[in-house]
Amino acid sequence: MTQRTLKHADWLKIVESRAKQQQQQSKPKTKLSPMVIVTFLLAMTISLLSAWALLKDTATPANLVLSEESEKRLNRYFTRQYMVGSWQFSHMKISKDDINVFIRIPSELALTGQALTGYIEQSLCPPATHNIWRDVNQFTLYMHLYSGSPRHSNYAKCSAP
Repeated sequence: MTQRTLKHADWLKIVESRAKQQQQQSKPKTKLSPMVIVTFLLAMTISLLSAWALLKDTATPANLVLSEESEKRLNRYFTRQYMVGSWQFSHMKISKDDINVFIRIPSELALTGQALTGYIEQSLCPPATHNIWRDVNQFTLYMHLYSGSPRHSNYAKCSAP
């Protein structure tokens, strides 16, 4: 008997080495080149910077603030405009970018829709040459007409000069 017999430990080593070789052959190693890594990092940097710039522009909207003095001048102007007669300046509401002026009238006007809007724009909005537009500045001015409740007013946007 010249044939050599394998011991269990030797046989186990051979089987494990064959299994490792098969795993290495089935999963080829892919090594990332430095150029791929640099390109990836550059793309990530550009996308993060553009996202940050977008957030910076949209996250901080310009908050317009009407000074107390300007508000007093606006109140005085509209109070004088509607001092005589049955139409009265009721109040003024200032939101973050709008100025809403409310005028109380004794009864509804016979106009509706576009005709009423055009009337408000032509007759009630301050003239383009008036100094009041300096106080209005970057706000949007709306004129409201109402007879019952201010909630049911008819309004028009005044066009700034």
